[in-house]
Amino acid sequence: MAQTNRRRLTALLVAVPLVIGAVGLTALRAPGATVEGYGDSIGVDGHAPAAAFTAALRDFPVTVGEREFTASELGVSAKELPTVPRAWSFGDWGRNYSASLTVDAEKESAALAQIEGYDAPREATVSYDGSWKATPSAPGLKLSDDLAASLTSAIRAGKDSLKLDLQESQPVLTTETAQSAVDKLNGASLEVYGGETELATLEGAELASLIGVDSTDGSLKLTVNSEAVGKLAEGYSATLGQERIDGEQITGDDGTALKVIAPSQDGFAPGSAEEIAAGLSGSLATLLDGPQARVELAGQVDAAKPKTMNRTAVVDKSDHYAYFYENGAEVKRIPAAIGKAGHDTKTGTFKVYAQLTSQDMGSCTASGGYRAGGSFDYCTADVPWISYFNGDQGFHGTYWHSNFGNPTANMSHGCVNLSVADAQWSYQFLQVGSTVTVQD
Repeated sequence: MAQTNRRRLTALLVAVPLVIGAVGLTALRAPGATVEGYGDSIGVDGHAPAAAFTAALRDFPVTVGEREFTASELGVSAKELPTVPRAWSFGDWGRNYSASLTVDAEKESAALAQIEGYDAPREATVSYDGSWKATPSAPGLKLSDDLAASLTSAIRAGKDSLKLDLQESQPVLTTETAQSAVDKLNGASLEVYGGETELATLEGAELASLIGVDSTDGSLKLTVNSEAVGKLAEGYSATLGQERIDGEQITGDDGTALKVIAPSQDGFAPGSAEEIAAGLSGSLATLLDGPQARVELAGQVDAAKPKTMNRTAVVDKSDHYAYFYENGAEVKRIPAAIGKAGHDTKTGTFKVYAQLTSQDMGSCTASGGYRAGGSFDYCTADVPWISYFNGDQGFHGTYWHSNFGNPTANMSHGCVNLSVADAQWSYQFLQVGSTVTVQD
């Protein structure tokens, strides 16, 4: 008498990418074995379990609310189904076969749309159209349970149908998340450097052409348009080279530039388009972390070697001269007048901290006249070419006397008096930050 097999599917749920449920198919007998639930003679004539399994799955009834569908209509399918060309062979005895259940989300949504009142949750989106914009999310309905997992459980339990309900569901990607990304992207820029020299800035439409926005589990990440980045990199590799320019600058004692007389520029030889594209892609992908990003292009930097001039001054009170040096070599000595008794020019090492082309000194009115009752008993208007280095003491031009460089040239209230022409020269020679030493 022929043996009748009870038709049921034995299911096993597994967690693998894109695989929601799995069905385990076990050969019960060999040789001439049948696989439980899939006919009477698959071992003899070599039928595959896949054919019978697919047919059963296609017609499996699933009721959603009051509407009945088949599993196939809801987008359920099986992948990686085994075939058993010779189940009676020794090597197939006791073999465990498995298959994966997957759900086509579009087919599921299209089927559920036939139910009155159904509307799927609408995810927020981010797109570019002259500027980055966010499309709001909206709640909707979804199946109360995962379709593939529920179907797997029903098959395992030997059921011949499945019933599910609809429930309200919030979108995974919210409007707030999308809008936050939009705000960052609309202010985003990518500064392109070769060494320490800025060569280009990517922003707006040009930047948008290089990236896309992808959503995963309620969060957003940037993707890179490899083709567009590659073309940009080819252009950069061909055009962003520059020659070295050695400029000229006045520096302080520590080498810091106090004034740039002629600007310098590093030379730069760009690397290959492939190297540049890799650097651009890495930086573009981080724009949601920090909208103002910087990338240093692959290439060879030829650092500029500017001429540097460290300019200093020494006021020697013993001979009433001011000595001016550049890189330690004397450039000029200028006769001077210094502070009179009670208003000594103070000794020490100082830094020029302010320079003025003209100033009224003393107790002066707005028009440059003497103001009685002030802190000083004098007003000297329009004092030219001032370089302050110690409080109210500094170099300046003097038009009211010409007693410079003499032992008796103690004429000031503490400043170092120079002729107007010499004061102008010292004003231009020194810079804010230059060192001035006053010695006995």
